[in-house]
Amino acid sequence: MLTTFSHSALQTFAQCRRKFQFRYLERPEIPKRISAEAYLGTAVHTVLQALYERGADGVELSLEAALEIYERAWREVDRALLAVVTEHMGIDDYIRIGREILARHHERYRPFRPGALLGAELHLHFTLPGTPYRLSARIDRLWRRDDGTVEICDYKTGKNLSRPHDPDYFHQMGLYQLAVMANYPQYRDIEAAQYCLRMDEVVAHRFRPDDLELLVENIRQQILAIHEADRLSQFPTRESSLCNWCEYAALCPAKRHKLLIEAGEADRDGALRRAYAKATEYIARYAAVKELEAEMAALRADLVRLAGELQMTKFSGEGGEVAVGITEEEKFVTKTDSSTDFASLTALARDAGLIEYFKLDSAALMKDGYAKGLLPAALSAELKKFIRRKQTVTLRVKLARAGEDPDAPSGSL
Repeated sequence: MLTTFSHSALQTFAQCRRKFQFRYLERPEIPKRISAEAYLGTAVHTVLQALYERGADGVELSLEAALEIYERAWREVDRALLAVVTEHMGIDDYIRIGREILARHHERYRPFRPGALLGAELHLHFTLPGTPYRLSARIDRLWRRDDGTVEICDYKTGKNLSRPHDPDYFHQMGLYQLAVMANYPQYRDIEAAQYCLRMDEVVAHRFRPDDLELLVENIRQQILAIHEADRLSQFPTRESSLCNWCEYAALCPAKRHKLLIEAGEADRDGALRRAYAKATEYIARYAAVKELEAEMAALRADLVRLAGELQMTKFSGEGGEVAVGITEEEKFVTKTDSSTDFASLTALARDAGLIEYFKLDSAALMKDGYAKGLLPAALSAELKKFIRRKQTVTLRVKLARAGEDPDAPSGSL
């Protein structure tokens, strides 16, 4: 089991527990593959580290020299190992994007001496407050501005513009701030900033003490969940668009069968092909059932409408009969009906001292309290605003026994 947790590890566990198990626990040998997007980030980070470390020593790295470092990084990687999943992009497109990013950054931030550099690609360890859990953080750049503010910088080369209220921003940058506070307690004025390099935007945020307290609890709960998953050996797959970039696709329980079938893989006892045949049959049956359910829903709606038009509650047909039950009752509004009204109703129940009763069984509050007139008149008047009349429809089918005439005047009628 892991002894030190990082933002990347916690993020992976949240995205897909099976991937977490592959990457951090099992660590199987897999063909070396890396996404072009990820390598773009690696190459750009290498150059920015050189720019700021040399700038801190009073040496300005020219754009030409910076781009040479960047180009060398791409020459050193085997292109056959790079995976490109975006159809309209090629490796050369990613190289071009990196050049453009570095050119803009160089023009805007030269001579790369923005105050005092405290570290580039800084690796910090700390203990999560109030817990025995160890965490690590790799900070792209930590520096102290001329106004005394310590800025935690994180570079992003992706296409999305960061937002401070996004969970990923909150967890990553908040964790980095916890690391800085633990390792450099002398610094009090701290600001987090993500540099979205494609857009040439800086998204800065200052975390409040209560934000960090919430984050500590969130991380604690995540680590507890990881330990529980490990204890039970429960690491289920969670499929998403991120699967396109996953290096463990060939091993994934949710992807492996499709990949083997597409590759024409043959197994000794034919289990792969049998699974394919059974899945095909099940899918066909499932589609037929869904189509039948749609037809049944339409027939149900027609019978309910006819029950109202004809004022009848039972219809006979070949092979049996259908009883249609339609009832109306008053119920309190639910969160599904209206989250706003439900919140107001909950507040009213709390103010009236009925919140536990309401949470336990709102139907009982309606039946035993409101409907029987046992509540104070003023409270009943307020509750009335949150009552909805709801219709319940039931259809019961009785099949005729063999040889029985469902239209006969006796028997089941």
